Amino acid sequence: MLMEIDRLIGNRGEFEGQKRDRIHYPKQLLAAEKNPDKEYDLICRIVEEYANFQSDSAFVYIEKGKKAALRNKDNGQLLENRFQYIFVCAQSGLMTESLSVLDQLQVYYKEMSREQRAMYYVLYERLYMNLREYAENSHMEVVYAAREKEYNDSILVYLDETVPLYGYHTCKKYYMEGRHEEAFGPIQHYLACIDTLSNDAARAYYQLSLLYK
Repeated sequence: MLMEIDRLIGNRGEFEGQKRDRIHYPKQLLAAEKNPDKEYDLICRIVEEYANFQSDSAFVYIEKGKKAALRNKDNGQLLENRFQYIFVCAQSGLMTESLSVLDQLQVYYKEMSREQRAMYYVLYERLYMNLREYAENSHMEVVYAAREKEYNDSILVYLDETVPLYGYHTCKKYYMEGRHEEAFGPIQHYLACIDTLSNDAARAYYQLSLLYK
């Protein structure tokens, strides 16, 4: 298995090429798209592809998405765009900026749908997960871990149980509570429902690796 991992790492260039192809296609569609809502959706798709790949390019398209949402006068699109901005900031290590924008969005909380509230808490949970990982072996690790668990519990309140993401966060809840055997079922169900080559799957496989560890 270690030799197979080494082989895959050696093929990094091939995988990067495949990733760039996945980004190039929606860019081509975007160049020809005239429908404002479809244009916004394509920009979101490009941001998602760049989010864990090239943060500088992700920020460029987040700004394009913001302008498109403002042109469309669509508050739902604008909120989604801010969610993307927060996520990429946190992934890039810009924790203070991420937390600042999350706090700014609190005034819109009452207007959010259940799904939007769930995603709002997902962003808080991921932010504190990142902070916990940065603070590993320090006195702040326990503090951030507690906040991460608190927001994970909040996610489960607002997520519909039929949504695949519910399985992922149920697994995290069981894992953080030390209920490791119970955590396998939800994460395996989640993986069976999503694209196994997606960023979401990568995070799920990481969570699965923690269970096996």
